[in-house]
Amino acid sequence: MKLKPLLRKVGTLVRAILTFLFALMVLGVMIWAYVAGFPIATSPYGIISFGFYGLLLSIHVLIQSLFAFIEHRRMTLRRKPCSYTKTVGFTISAYQEDPEYLCASA
Repeated sequence: MKLKPLLRKVGTLVRAILTFLFALMVLGVMIWAYVAGFPIATSPYGIISFGFYGLLLSIHVLIQSLFAFIEHRRMTLRRKPCSYTKTVGFTISAYQEDPEYLCASA
C-alpha cells in the first residue's frame, strides 16, 4: 500500500475524531451552563435575566428565519411554469391533544 493514501486516511480519521471530541466538549459546556443557570445578561436588580436557554432559542429563531428567507428567495427567483416538482423547505407540525377525545369511552 502506498504511503500517501494511507496518510490521507489516517488524517481523515484523526480529523473526524477531533471534530467529534470538540462537539462533545461544546455539548458538555452547553449542558453545564443550562443546568447551572449561568446568566448571560441580567437587569440591575436581578428582575429580568437572559440565560443560556434564551440564547439557544434566539439562535434557533435566527437560523429558521435565515432558511425561510433563502427558501423565499428561491421561490421568487423561479420563473418557470409549475412543473409539480417543487420541494418543501421545512415543515412546522403542531398537534393539540384533547384529553376528552383520548379517554376511552365507556
